[in-house]
Amino acid sequence: MTVEPLLMSNPRKEREEHYYRPAHSGLLELGLVPHLMTDEVIAGMIDKILPHRKRIDSAKIMPRVRWNRE
Repeated sequence: MTVEPLLMSNPRKEREEHYYRPAHSGLLELGLVPHLMTDEVIAGMIDKILPHRKRIDSAKIMPRVRWNRE
């Protein structure tokens, strides 16, 4: 089964590339164990979601904020 990607413009105002490099060491110090979004992890998530796709109400999850006018 093929799932078509949802294409939408980027609503952000800032540039795609910028200087900001946040440090997230505080969460690691609290015991956070990061889980990387590998292809296998994403595929596993899709496998769990697809059987329920008819119950998804995209109107409730689509962004409604526009930061720039196009």
